Amino acid sequence: MTIPGNDSPSWVQVALRFGFFTLRHRPWRRRLMFYVSLAAMFQLGMGLVLMGWLSQSVILFLLYWCFCVCLVCLMLLLAVYDMLAVRQEQTNELQRLREHVFGDAEELSSTTSTDADDPRDSGEA
Repeated sequence: MTIPGNDSPSWVQVALRFGFFTLRHRPWRRRLMFYVSLAAMFQLGMGLVLMGWLSQSVILFLLYWCFCVCLVCLMLLLAVYDMLAVRQEQTNELQRLREHVFGDAEELSSTTSTDADDPRDSGEA
């Protein structure tokens, strides 16, 4: 998506990279969720204040409340994504801890099981 001869990335590439960065880093993701929640609550409050003006035009009324619904859906999608990302992070951390703790135990059990198969240890001579 870059222009030939121009080494700088296009605005689409920058936006995609920033979006992936925001989704992959928990503090940024949570900050985005907070701001989207604030925006949705502000829109809801402004809708109640501007109800008289919005009710004069059906198109404005629908556009305004569709924007509010989009904000709420974005907030819910971010929350579900955050929940799944945290679950995946915890699963990865648990797997890492299991390998760290039980990795040595598996090595010891494999060496002791080969020693137990030795007929000299069984008492049979």
